[in-house]
Amino acid sequence: MKICQVVLSKGWGGAETVVYELSRHLRDKGHSVSIVLNEEIVHYYDTLENVELFNIGPLYDPTALAKSIVAPKARSARECDPHNRALLLFYAYLQESLARVYWKRIRRQVRQFLSDKEFDVIHSHMSEGVLFVCSLGDLQTPTLTTPHGEHYLGGVVPVHPLMIPLAAWRKRKFKEALEKATAVTEVSASMLREYAERGINLEGKSVVISNGINIAEIQRGSSEKSEVKGEFTLLFPGGSKFVKGGDLLVTAMATLKGRIPNIHLYIALDVPKKHLLRKMVQQYGLEENVTFSGFLPIHDYRRLLNSVDVLVMPSRGEAFALACLEAMALGKPIVATKVGGIPDVVIQGRNGLLVNTNPDEIAQAILELHRNEDLRRRMESNNLQDVVVFDWSGIVDQYLQVERDLAESKD
Repeated sequence: MKICQVVLSKGWGGAETVVYELSRHLRDKGHSVSIVLNEEIVHYYDTLENVELFNIGPLYDPTALAKSIVAPKARSARECDPHNRALLLFYAYLQESLARVYWKRIRRQVRQFLSDKEFDVIHSHMSEGVLFVCSLGDLQTPTLTTPHGEHYLGGVVPVHPLMIPLAAWRKRKFKEALEKATAVTEVSASMLREYAERGINLEGKSVVISNGINIAEIQRGSSEKSEVKGEFTLLFPGGSKFVKGGDLLVTAMATLKGRIPNIHLYIALDVPKKHLLRKMVQQYGLEENVTFSGFLPIHDYRRLLNSVDVLVMPSRGEAFALACLEAMALGKPIVATKVGGIPDVVIQGRNGLLVNTNPDEIAQAILELHRNEDLRRRMESNNLQDVVVFDWSGIVDQYLQVERDLAESKD
């Protein structure tokens, strides 16, 4: 089959990893794979040999300039200088108009690319990719979409008051895109329930396919470890993303500092210098207990993961949490919030501890694991057993079955 993946994103995360691995495994099974992607992430995929990359250029953010003129200390539009509020509104909608011109040109180029290649299936990923493929019009090609969560439906990430009309427009377009797709896959049943509760009709065309990992590849380097600080170490892989709950964990660390001697937290992914997380670390006096590791190449990240005692995922919303699977493959106990698809992977008391999005509960769960080494050892054994069903060797076949069905329906 000839399969085109579409992924538009500003950085690296679980969904982008899925696109990489799915493309790699489809290629290894003899299928022709192309990826339509943007400038900001193309370097993550350029190691994929024999996979064609179609770079559309940089993403156009219609709110970036508008946000930059808001007073830095203002928490809402009302706290901005009146002149800035007017400029914010003006620039936001001016840029939205400019963006439509920009994307019109990009869409024309992508439509030509898709037409020339005559793909059997077009598979879009994440909100931006889903919206983009929908905006291309009638492609005469079956479309499969995997949103990896409902980022545009609202409720998790705060929206600036002046951006509410724009957010409402995107929410409406996202719903239309899902309903227009020939088929929809999601990484957890909780996401499909979320769509149904929000009035999105996917009956008869949706299926759950879990995220996958390359277990043998991860475990091959299981003897390699990084030199870490502290006697009891934690890893948080969410960086600066608000939805990942790093602020909840740093608040919990302020409590744990006095109860667990030499506790140390590693925060992976990029965190800007003036970001709230760095300010909180200073505010709570945690400079000796927290290390911002930045973005790590996959091998370095897994080596660090293999070196810590516990993975912590205090997410406010999570479609699946691929990071939990990688921790399971290395036998690491997990502390995570019971949101989205996380409870499909982390089973309370078996391979981790589930908590609410509350710093005190997060701290208590970490404290329990610190005090109970036997529990950590049991979780290590259970993780190594339970992770087997998530290997890519089986996950890719599930995607292939959906894609074959779509290709056959085209004929």
